Amino acid sequence: MIRTTLAVDEKIAKEFSKVVKEKSKVIFSVTNTAIQLTTEFLKDGVDPEEVYTYWQIFKLMGLIDIIPIPGTLNETLLNKLYSYEKEKLYDFFLETGKEVANKFKVYMSDLVQILNVVKNLVKFFPLRKIEFTKTTDKLGDRYKLVLIGAGLSLVTSKCLHSFIKGFFEVYNATIISEEVSVGFISIDFKV
Repeated sequence: MIRTTLAVDEKIAKEFSKVVKEKSKVIFSVTNTAIQLTTEFLKDGVDPEEVYTYWQIFKLMGLIDIIPIPGTLNETLLNKLYSYEKEKLYDFFLETGKEVANKFKVYMSDLVQILNVVKNLVKFFPLRKIEFTKTTDKLGDRYKLVLIGAGLSLVTSKCLHSFIKGFFEVYNATIISEEVSVGFISIDFKV
C-alpha cells in the first residue's frame, strides 16, 4: 500500500466524507473504488465528467420501464402490429416519444445535452452509428441527427422516427427536414 496525498476541493471533500459516513462505509475503501472506476473509464475512453449524465439517463430508463428484447423479436412484433394497425402504430410511437420526453425533461431540460450524451452511448442501442452535429450560419444554430442501423425494416425505422418526433416536440424542436429509409433516419432541426 502506498500512502499519498490527494488534492480535493474542500466542498467536495466535506460532502464525500458526510455521505460515506451516512452510508456506513470506510473512506479508504470508497476512495480506492472511486479511483479504480475513474481509471477504467479513462482506459475505455470515457470522460469521467460524463459518467454523471450517463447515470442520470440510466435512472431515467428505470422510470420509463425499459425492457430489453432481442432485435429480431422487436422487428417481428412491430411488423405484425403494422399489418393490423398501420398508421395507429406510428401514432402510438409518437405519443410514447412525448411521454418519455416529459419524464426526461424533469431531469434534463436541454435536448442538445441529451443528444450529445446519446451519441456516445451507441454501444447501448441497437444501432451501428449515431451522429449528432451542429451547424451555425446566418440563420442561427441548426442540428442534424443521423441514426444508422435504425431497424431492419421500414416499419421499425418509421416507428423510431415517430418516437423521435414526439420526443423533439416536447423539447420544442422544429424539424427542418427529415429522411427515413430502411435502417436510416436523418433529421435536421432547430431548438
